[in-house]
Amino acid sequence: MNINDYKMIVVDNAAEHKDQITCTIFIMDEENTNVLYTEGFHVKTKEDRDTYAEKVKWRFLRCI
Repeated sequence: MNINDYKMIVVDNAAEHKDQITCTIFIMDEENTNVLYTEGFHVKTKEDRDTYAEKVKWRFLRCI
């Protein structure tokens, strides 16, 4: 399995606080469009968001 078999979407939630960004990540099966994993998280910058999303992606791949 590789990440190309899945679609990963990171959404910045509308309710942002002054010092943090609230996000939700979804990992979906491309073939059946099922949501396989979802997680909410808070970060301070968009770079932190991208770094965290990359960690979640690899953690997900290790579990399947």
